[in-house]
Amino acid sequence: MSFFNPPIYSQFSMRTLAITVVCFLFFFPVSKKAFASFDFNDNCQKAYTEIFQLRFSTANALIVAEEKNNSENKIPSYLRHYMLFYKSFISEEQKDFIALKKSHQQMLTYLHGEDENSPYYLYCKAETEITMSFLKIKNKEYVSGALALRRGYKMLEENKQKFPSFKPNLKALGVIHAFIGAVPQNYAWLLKIAGMYGTIKQGINELGDLFYSTSIPSSPYKFLNTEAQFVFIFSKQYLQKNENELAAIYEKVNPADGPLQLFAKMNYHYYRYNGDKVLAILAERKKLKYDYPLHYLDYMEGLARLNKLDTTSSIYFYKYINNFKGTGFIKSAYQKIAWMDLILGNKKKYEETILKVQTSGNDFTDEDKQAQKESENKSIPNVYLLRARVLFDGGYFNEALYQLSDKPHGTFSTIKESLELNYRLARIYDKTRNNKQAINFYEATIRAGEKTTYYYAANAALQAGIMCENLKDSVNAISYYKRALAMRNHEYQNSIDQKAKAGLNRLGKQE
Repeated sequence: MSFFNPPIYSQFSMRTLAITVVCFLFFFPVSKKAFASFDFNDNCQKAYTEIFQLRFSTANALIVAEEKNNSENKIPSYLRHYMLFYKSFISEEQKDFIALKKSHQQMLTYLHGEDENSPYYLYCKAETEITMSFLKIKNKEYVSGALALRRGYKMLEENKQKFPSFKPNLKALGVIHAFIGAVPQNYAWLLKIAGMYGTIKQGINELGDLFYSTSIPSSPYKFLNTEAQFVFIFSKQYLQKNENELAAIYEKVNPADGPLQLFAKMNYHYYRYNGDKVLAILAERKKLKYDYPLHYLDYMEGLARLNKLDTTSSIYFYKYINNFKGTGFIKSAYQKIAWMDLILGNKKKYEETILKVQTSGNDFTDEDKQAQKESENKSIPNVYLLRARVLFDGGYFNEALYQLSDKPHGTFSTIKESLELNYRLARIYDKTRNNKQAINFYEATIRAGEKTTYYYAANAALQAGIMCENLKDSVNAISYYKRALAMRNHEYQNSIDQKAKAGLNRLGKQE
């Protein structure tokens, strides 16, 4: 759903989002102008386009033809690495990750000693380092991944100094600068040591420059416009709220253009709590032609159906579990299957399914972490709160409110259930624009939960801040963002801190 204002269980974490956005976009072609050994000609651009559309067989044929006809050109090797990156990122299989590592070392050796007067020289080296860094981080090789990211960042900064009019530099730098600006304060010292600096405003402005400049028909980088649009809208959606501008840009995204465009459009509507629209967009994937499966779309269809309390949701979660060979979102998928079991009144089956979380997948994402915690705690969710939660996430606000209304005394008996009840009511009233009631319930959640380890109080402060910001009440928005940051040792600490810090940045306040 939203990367900014979603239900926590169904969102990417900031870390996941940063990896997803950056990784999808770092290996884009940059110009038709040819240098001695960096000729990104029409044939290479066609190969890139095929890779971006996950049509790897066609792309490989184009690369082979280019190698045969232009053996001095370094771009085909660059594209092969790009294709391996996609495979590794999407599949999460160790064999693909190992192949990418080998390609990474080969590329750095292959590019050594090439034309340093070409803007492509440092650009290609930097993106080779950066894409490898994110795959290493995703595979929990944090130290070597961080070092590779720093090397790539430094190369791009140098390339920008040497070739200031070379617009493609803005693509990766914009994302990095924006997400550096959103790093929580307790990690800022690491960035200073690494010599990496940036702000959300700087990064978004750079991405906007790239997107809008490539929208001009006469731009020499016109072919970059689709990719620039992709990274710009994701970063802006997550870090810098401007609903009117986002809506205008997303209106131009056509799901029929490819699987990643479909993903972007689907994510936007999930972010806007429009579950029916998400399902309509996902139905369009049957018309797309791509030969590398994007199994995550099955997971998302499961979520969208669960949000309607559609009993067929488990079919899509099992499809994801059975077909995806990686580990991400597997725990979460089992959790959602267990939730449907509970919603249908089968507690025994819920208990059997939730146990599978402990022995499946990994806990890299917030969703998987939350699933793991639920499985270990062995505390069965309150079914009314659960129904309200999933209905809310699909945008079915009145149905969600009905689940919480007029329930017998003692229905929400524990401290956790009482907190969640106030939090869910606040979220519903917020989305239905009953602002007074929303603030009342946000405040009740904060007061009762600010000393607990549950996420409800901190996220209530965050969401109250977002609501006040949207109402142009910057004084109270800043106050709520600071209250969110002041709460420590709770669930989703980094994710909530990052969003609160992004809010303060938007309002011109640094924390």
